[in-house]
Amino acid sequence: VRMLIPELESRDAEVAVSELQMISHTSVPKDFDTFKAACNRRLRRQLSKAQKNFTDDEIQDITTGQTFQDGLDTLIALHQSRWNRMGFPGLFENPVFADLQHDLLPHMLERGWLWLKLIKKEEAPVAARLGFQFNGHFYDYITGFDTDAPCSKHGPGTALMIDMLEDAIECGGKSLDLLRGDESFKM
Repeated sequence: VRMLIPELESRDAEVAVSELQMISHTSVPKDFDTFKAACNRRLRRQLSKAQKNFTDDEIQDITTGQTFQDGLDTLIALHQSRWNRMGFPGLFENPVFADLQHDLLPHMLERGWLWLKLIKKEEAPVAARLGFQFNGHFYDYITGFDTDAPCSKHGPGTALMIDMLEDAIECGGKSLDLLRGDESFKM
């Protein structure tokens, strides 16, 4: 954040920092079953539903140049569409934010710090999740999903969150940080 704020300000972005924002953070468990067992019944049901409805074949790992650009474009389209439908501009409406992402993310990809996955059902993208991984820590950053897709009620965003946690477990990660906010999907 110490490096990001001056970069945003140099691009004439208005930056306001609040110290009262909730941050959701968890240590990475030894396995997913251990994590799931520690969750309340309602959350366990949501996790099981998402696992049942989205297979590994439907989750695409986006880690190469052109595939990354296509994946990022899909994430942006899904994110913007959802927020616009709710009457909000969406983060990528701001050209400073959009330019920063397009400038910064390819460099993070080159260094292996980027985590981007999509879910497609019948070749149509229904959800995308972008995060970062650095020094054993995973950070969930931004999502997008198609609320009109028939499978949207089955938790595609949750399925991608599970996949991020499983990736953190697989590589011996230390933590998963859902960043600021108190949205209901933040476990």
